[in-house]
Amino acid sequence: MEDQNIGTPAESETLVNYCVPRPEDKVRMTLGRSPHIIAAFLTLVTLAALARQPGTRFLRLAILPFAVILTLRLTYGFVWWDFPLNGISFLAGAYSILMIMKVLQLGLSPNGILKLGEKVPGEITVPASDLVVRDPPKRAARAPGSLTLVEHFLSGIGWEFGSGTKIQIPPETRDVSDTSKFLRQTYQSAVIHFLYVDLIDVFISLVPGIGTPDGGSIFVFGQNTVERYLISALLHFITSLSLIYKLHFGYDFLTMIGVGLIGQHPTSWPPVISTTVITSTSMHSFWARDWHQLFRQTFLTLGGYPFQAIFGSSGLLWGTFLASGVLHVWGLYVTGRGTDWDSVIYFGLQPLALIAERAWYRVTKRRVGGFFGWIWAWLWVQVFGQFLTNSWHRRGFSGGIFVPPALSPTRLLLLPKVLPYIQPILQRYFTPTA
Repeated sequence: MEDQNIGTPAESETLVNYCVPRPEDKVRMTLGRSPHIIAAFLTLVTLAALARQPGTRFLRLAILPFAVILTLRLTYGFVWWDFPLNGISFLAGAYSILMIMKVLQLGLSPNGILKLGEKVPGEITVPASDLVVRDPPKRAARAPGSLTLVEHFLSGIGWEFGSGTKIQIPPETRDVSDTSKFLRQTYQSAVIHFLYVDLIDVFISLVPGIGTPDGGSIFVFGQNTVERYLISALLHFITSLSLIYKLHFGYDFLTMIGVGLIGQHPTSWPPVISTTVITSTSMHSFWARDWHQLFRQTFLTLGGYPFQAIFGSSGLLWGTFLASGVLHVWGLYVTGRGTDWDSVIYFGLQPLALIAERAWYRVTKRRVGGFFGWIWAWLWVQVFGQFLTNSWHRRGFSGGIFVPPALSPTRLLLLPKVLPYIQPILQRYFTPTA
């Protein structure tokens, strides 16, 4: 393939155009351009190393602008694949924002990045531990300070920047006392979630519009209003399941690398998402415990803390959710399908649910929960969430390839046998009518 621009060159090579060019101005990532990857990675690693050394503040401030520019350029300036992988493209965009927030944290922290109990980097006066975890599950003992990427870069467990954020870890269901057994259980979990992802994604690929890289709306199916919203609810639900299973599979895969290849302790890879995420009985439990906390520090840094400085304690809540909306908008921008405000609006409204639950507790002295709490949470996640999912599907979020056809058991074994039976159902209920 020729090494050329995808579209017409930009009229002016401004810094903004260099970092985030128009979709038609992107160039293909080739082996000759691999130094962009190395440069962005080296600036991040350098800042991380310097943040653990005293007296490096001015040097970190000098490197910081280059780290931000290189990360933006690497993520938004290139086309990475010749075949549709829109879901993975979204992860690339989310990664960009996550890394930018991380390099800002590494570069701007006056005293560097401190573990719990440290006064200066490397000098521990109190043993580092998971003190920031509320009601933590029982965990096997390990050497102080042996913290993984998940605990440092994402959640902040064991570090000063994560203290006071009420980090919750789902209960562990694997045997962390036996590494071999832990790895077998993680491998079994990865296989199961891989099969779930494959099955769901093949079904989505059969749906006109949303099953293509060009995307489409979930609200165009059905012969009447009731059918239309029942079908959109079904598509939203299976999309949610696909996201959950992909998250499980990816995390299981990284866990096997961390524990099996690198030799980290099983407790360094706690569960990333609760098994009760679909049955949450309040929005507090959904956002604070059941859903993954991988971007918690990013949202706090991007929106929570700045809003708190301006609007007080309530600003922390609103700013954190608004930052989540921004991440999802700019994550999907990588797919080249533009942006809209739907993600920002959906996440920006989430504090209303949490405020309502607090008001309910003040009035009744009872927390939201039980069957009616589940209905309440289902309303926010599975009903209102359809408008968020629709925004993603219009940009082809689920229309790409996650499992290559040659490795897909569903496509190779199951689909040829069941397609003749489900084809009439697809034609009846999943033919666009609006």
